[in-house]
Amino acid sequence: MRKLLLLLSLVISSCLNVYSQATSMTVDCQNPGWLSFLINYGDQQTLENIKVTGYINGTDIKFLRELNLNRSLSGVINLEDANIVAGGESYGGSDNYVNVSTTTQDNTISPYMFAYLNPIRKVILPKSITNYEGNYLFLNTKVDTLIINGNFEGISIGDGHDNIFWKTRCIYFPEGVKNINLNYLFHSYAGLSNIELFFPSTLEKITGKNRCVSEDAVIHCSSINPEIIQDTNTTNQWGHYSNIFWQGIIYVPKGTKEKYEQSIFNKLTIIEDIHVEGITLDQNKFLYVGDETKLIAQVLPEDALNKGVIWESSNPEIIEIADDGSIKAMTYGTAIITATTVDGEFKASCTINVYEHTTGIEMNDYISISIDDTYTLNAHTLPLSTSDERITFSSSNSDIASVNDQGIVIARKKGTCTITATSVDGGYTATCEVIVTQPAEAVTLEKHSLTLKVGDTDQLFAQITPATADNKVIDWSSSDEEVVSVDASGNIVALKPGEAWVKAVSNDNAAAKDSCKVTVTQSVSGITLAQDNYTLLSLDETVQIEATVLPADATNKDIRWSSSNENVCVVNDGKVTPTGYGMAIVMASTIEGGYSASCIVKVLEMGDANGDCVIDKADAEEVAYYILGRPSSKFIFVLADVNEDKKISILDAVGIINIAIMKSTASARLKALDEQ
Repeated sequence: MRKLLLLLSLVISSCLNVYSQATSMTVDCQNPGWLSFLINYGDQQTLENIKVTGYINGTDIKFLRELNLNRSLSGVINLEDANIVAGGESYGGSDNYVNVSTTTQDNTISPYMFAYLNPIRKVILPKSITNYEGNYLFLNTKVDTLIINGNFEGISIGDGHDNIFWKTRCIYFPEGVKNINLNYLFHSYAGLSNIELFFPSTLEKITGKNRCVSEDAVIHCSSINPEIIQDTNTTNQWGHYSNIFWQGIIYVPKGTKEKYEQSIFNKLTIIEDIHVEGITLDQNKFLYVGDETKLIAQVLPEDALNKGVIWESSNPEIIEIADDGSIKAMTYGTAIITATTVDGEFKASCTINVYEHTTGIEMNDYISISIDDTYTLNAHTLPLSTSDERITFSSSNSDIASVNDQGIVIARKKGTCTITATSVDGGYTATCEVIVTQPAEAVTLEKHSLTLKVGDTDQLFAQITPATADNKVIDWSSSDEEVVSVDASGNIVALKPGEAWVKAVSNDNAAAKDSCKVTVTQSVSGITLAQDNYTLLSLDETVQIEATVLPADATNKDIRWSSSNENVCVVNDGKVTPTGYGMAIVMASTIEGGYSASCIVKVLEMGDANGDCVIDKADAEEVAYYILGRPSSKFIFVLADVNEDKKISILDAVGIINIAIMKSTASARLKALDEQ
C-alpha cells in the first residue's frame, strides 16, 4: 500500500511539473552538486534560458550539458554570478577523434566544459574566474556569443585545431586582460562570416598563429592608445610570415582613427565607432482595429554606426509589432510601444490607442436653456466605449446658440436652432434641437412692508422684468410660517403676532427676487386692574396699581393713567402718590381701543377711624364701640389712636371730637371768607 501511494504521489508531482512549462529561470544554488534538484522535472523539459548564482561543481556542469544535449537548453547560459568549486562528477564529450573527461577546479574554466554540445545562443562565464584553461572550451560547439569574465591578465583562445573556436560567432574579452593569444582561431574552412572580437581597453599584447583572424572578421577595440599594443608575429606551418590582422574591419573609439592607422591594425579597414546618444519616436498614434503602419525611430546622432533598434509592445494582444517597427492594431485598447537601441539601450516610447470603427452616433434630442447659460451635450459614438469618440459640433444659428469642440452649448439670444454632432470616423451625424429662453432678470414687489392684525389677509403682487421672460412663475415663501402664510398666488394670512419676510423668487432665476416685511399685530380687547380700591394711611405712602391689557398677546399694551382729583393723588405709569387727604378715582385707559378700568383711592388722615374721609362723631362712636368690644369692619386702629399711645381709650374719642370741631370751625371760616 505504501509503495502504491508513493508511486501515485510521484505521478501527480510529475504531471504538475510538466504543466509549469518554464522557459527561463534564475536558480540560486548554495550547495554545489544540487542544481538538478532545484529545477522541477517539468521545467527541465522546457527550459531554454538559465541564470545560475551561488556555487556549482562538476556535477552541476554535467547537468547543464544534459539539459542542452537532451532537453531544450539552447538559449542563454548565464554563469556571471556563479562560483565554480572543485569536485563533483566528471564531465566531457567525444566525437570520432577525441574522447575527453574532466572535473572542475576552484575558480577555473576547465577544458572541454562546453565541448561537443548542441548550438547555444549565448554563454556568459563567471566573474569570479581567476584561471582560464579554456583552449578547448567550445570544441566542436557552435556558440553565437561568448562573454568572457574573470580576473586575469592573459588568455589563450584556440589550440591549433580547426574545430575549437571556429563556431563561436562573437567573443567579448573582459577588461583587465592585457595579453591575448589567438591561436589558429578562425579559418575559411569554418564556413563562418562576420566573426566579431571585442578587445578591452587594457589590451597591451596580441599573439597569433597561422592567419588567426579570417578575412571577414570584425574587430572592436576600445583602447584609445593602440600604439602600445604589441604584435608577436610568427610564421605558419609552411614557413610563411603571418600577420595576425591581415584583412577585415576594426571599429575604434571616436577620434582615434589616425592612431590605429599607425598601429598593428593598419591592414584592417578602420572605422570610428560613433556610439548612439539617444533615440526619438513618433508621437502618440490613433489607430482603428485592423490598421497597419510602421513606426519610425530616429537614432541619434545620425552618423551613429549601430542604429539597430529592438521593438516591444506592452500588450501584443492590442498592438503587434515586428522587428522593423511595423505594427498592426488587433483589438480595442491602449498599448505602449518602446524602441530600445542596441547600442547603449536608449529608450523611447509612444502610446497607441486602438478603437473600433464608428457605426453611429447618439446625442440629446432636445434641450431648453436660458440666455447666457451653458449646457454640455451628451454625445457618444457607437459602439459605446470602444469606438473613436472624436466628434465635431456645429450650430445652425450661432447667433442663437453656439457650440464648441467639447459639445458645450452657449445660449446667446432667444430663439430655436439645431446643433449637429458629426463623428470624425465615418461621418455619422445626430442632431439636437436647442430652445433658448429669456430668463427673468428681476422681480419687484409693489409693497416692501405691510402691517396686519391677526386674522387679516392681503395679497402681494410681483412684477417680472423683462416682460418677454418665458417663465413668469413666482415661487413664494414665508420666513416664519407660524406668523404669516403665503400661497402660490401671493395671498398672505396673518396668523399670530410677530414679523416675517415674504419672499418672491423667479422660478427660473434664483437671483431675481424681492421681499416684503410683514408685521402682524394682536388687537386690544379690554383692560383690568388688580383691585377696585386702595387705601393710603399717610401722605408718605404710595401704591403701584397693576393693570392687565387683554388679550395677553395684545401687541399694543400702552396705557394712559389719570386721577379724578390730583389734590388727593397723582398717578404715573400706575404708581399712585398722595397729594392730600380725600378720595379720588384712578383710571387706566388703553391707547389702542380706548378700553378703561378704574379704582378708588382714599388718602386718610389721623382721626378718620371709620375711613369715610370725614372726621365727625361717627368716628368717635367707632372708638366707643371698639372700647366696648364691638368694633366694626370699618374701624382703623392706626387712625383712631390720635394720641399715639398705641392703645384705644376714651381719650382718643375726645381727641377725635376736638379734631372734628376744629375742622368744622375752619370750614365755617372758609365759607364766610368765600361769601365775603
